[in-house]
Amino acid sequence: MSRILSRLVIVTSLMVFCAGVASGAGSAIDKGSVIIGGGAAFSSLGGDLYEDGDGNGVTILLFAPECGAFVTSHLALSGQLIIGQLKRGDDKLYAIGVGPRLRYYFGQKSQSGSLKGTTYPYLTGAFVWGQYNDEDNDKHTATAFSFGGGITHMMANSVGLFAEVNYRADKFKQADKDSESGTSINLMAGFTLFLWE
Repeated sequence: MSRILSRLVIVTSLMVFCAGVASGAGSAIDKGSVIIGGGAAFSSLGGDLYEDGDGNGVTILLFAPECGAFVTSHLALSGQLIIGQLKRGDDKLYAIGVGPRLRYYFGQKSQSGSLKGTTYPYLTGAFVWGQYNDEDNDKHTATAFSFGGGITHMMANSVGLFAEVNYRADKFKQADKDSESGTSINLMAGFTLFLWE
C-alpha cells in the first residue's frame, strides 16, 4: 500500500505543478497549456471465456482522472489515477493505480481565438502500476499498458468532450502464484479541461 500512496503523492504534486504552468500558452494544444480531465469506461464480458460455472459474466467499471501539461506543441504528458471494480457473480475485485500518459493531438492551433466546435484527433499511450484487493482483502499487484486513439470535440473555448478506443494489456500477480495476463479493447468517454487563456 505504501507504493500506491507514494504514487498518489507524485500525481498530486504533478497536479499542483500543472496549476502553475498554464500561463503563456497561445492555444489549447500549445506548450504550457494544462489539461485536467477524466473518463469512465464500462465493460460487460460474457461467453465461455469469461463466465463462471453458474453463467455469471464479468463486468468492469473504471474511472480515470488525470492532470498534465503540454511539454511541446501538440504533445501532452499527464499523470493519471485509475480506480476500478471487476465483478463476476458475488466476487468483486477493487483496483487502484497510477502512471504516466502521453497524448499527441493533431490539428491546427486556432487563429481566431475561439476553439468552440474544433475537433482534435489524438493518439495516446499509458502505463499504470497498481494494486487490487479481492473480497478476502488480500492485496495483489497489477500493471497495464495501453495505446489507442480518439477525438476531443471542443464544446467551449476550454472544455472538450472526448471519445477514445484503446487496446490494453493487463498483468495481475497474486502472492505465491504465477502471474496472469489478458488483453482488452476499451471505449472511454469523458471530458478535458484545457487551461491556456
